[in-house]
Amino acid sequence: VLGAVSLAGVVLPQVPANVRGDAIAEADWLRVQEGRYGILTDPMDRADLFDVFHARWFAVLMSITVASTGAYVLSRAPGIWAAITRPRKRVPDRYFDVARNRVHATSGIDPLELESRLRRARYRVETFPEPGVTYVFADRFQWAQLGTLLTHIAVIVFILSAVVSRVDAFSSPL
Repeated sequence: VLGAVSLAGVVLPQVPANVRGDAIAEADWLRVQEGRYGILTDPMDRADLFDVFHARWFAVLMSITVASTGAYVLSRAPGIWAAITRPRKRVPDRYFDVARNRVHATSGIDPLELESRLRRARYRVETFPEPGVTYVFADRFQWAQLGTLLTHIAVIVFILSAVVSRVDAFSSPL
């Protein structure tokens, strides 16, 4: 919804900054828009579609976006942190039957050779030898899992920076 509304704010003409707040100038500007939008001009003006980014409902949408994104970050952070710092290194054998990324070898694989190749590829490797089988845990780029949280936090920072710049900044028509 926020994307569609923002697109509307970019596509539709917006009240110029030097016109906003001046009732006579706004009325003149709206008369010009009537030539383009006809009878839809008044409903569009009442819905603040000509001043989307200053509309109260747009601020509400932004607040909902910040709240829901913040809730996502807070709910996912503990699980992602645990996956990074304490990954599950030993899984049930049934996992290997249904795992998306798996290799089935008909002949035996030398666990030491596999470990050596993984280490050369910069994996962090741990082996768990058991009678008749050796389990290998390999992990690389474990901190990359933080990427999803950082991108969501970036969305919040962008929105809050827009709020701060609007509240704390000034503009002066030249």
